[in-house]
Amino acid sequence: MATYEQTAEIHHQIEALYQIVGAGRAFIRGHRRIGKSIPIPTGAPNLLEHDRVFCALSARAATTKRAVFTVCEAGDGDSAMILARTVMEAGVLMAWMMGGDGLVRLETYALFGAALHQRLLNVIETYYRDRPELMRLARDKSDPYTHAIAQQVFGGKEDTWAYFPHPDKPGKLRKITVKEMFEELQPGGDGFAYAVPYARGSQFVHSGPLSVTSAVKHVLRLDTFAVAPVPSTEYREEALSISNVGMLLVLSALSGYTGIDLTDGITRVRDAMLAVKD
Repeated sequence: MATYEQTAEIHHQIEALYQIVGAGRAFIRGHRRIGKSIPIPTGAPNLLEHDRVFCALSARAATTKRAVFTVCEAGDGDSAMILARTVMEAGVLMAWMMGGDGLVRLETYALFGAALHQRLLNVIETYYRDRPELMRLARDKSDPYTHAIAQQVFGGKEDTWAYFPHPDKPGKLRKITVKEMFEELQPGGDGFAYAVPYARGSQFVHSGPLSVTSAVKHVLRLDTFAVAPVPSTEYREEALSISNVGMLLVLSALSGYTGIDLTDGITRVRDAMLAVKD
């Protein structure tokens, strides 16, 4: 079992790989046409900055990865588990986006902004009718293309971006779950990544029983109710380890997308992870 210090050293090795990305000078391309498989409404803009979206996903993951380390260093493994699960999910999403037909998965992700925009307008019209200035602003920000994209691409659904045409039911949409993404990335695998690290992280994200075990140990020493922060280092090795795996997925996906060769660096880090695991 790796110590916290060993896991932290691997974290630093992963962050060192970011420099290779910058040195690779993979230029960000401008707007490109959205693939024909996505039902963009007639008259709506048919361009998207794919590269900037994928780059932003990488930057967001790296930011959260650093946050995991910072929180771990502060001795709060429980909160670090919440962030670690986010990093792992980012890695799975980016790796999964590299599959499929062309860039349709990335394009669908980016276009979900239309559904979120439409949802905000609906929220304002439903709950802020007593705010005429806000209602006017919402109407000014509304446009038929945003509404049409939300309806035609996502069927008016707003619970997730991962809706795609159903392969067996023409005209219907099918929601792809995170579990299915894990399974596609590891076909025929034992499902460990989803069933253990991701599921354990989800316990902390959703305030499941596992997420209060450290707090319960503190409460057992009390005689009266008290509310105060009770950080614990109990899960910090696990949190940092999960985030390490997730960030390697991010970098692997970025390498495939940009053509920057990170193979040697990623292999060295993986070998180091296996060495301390044993």
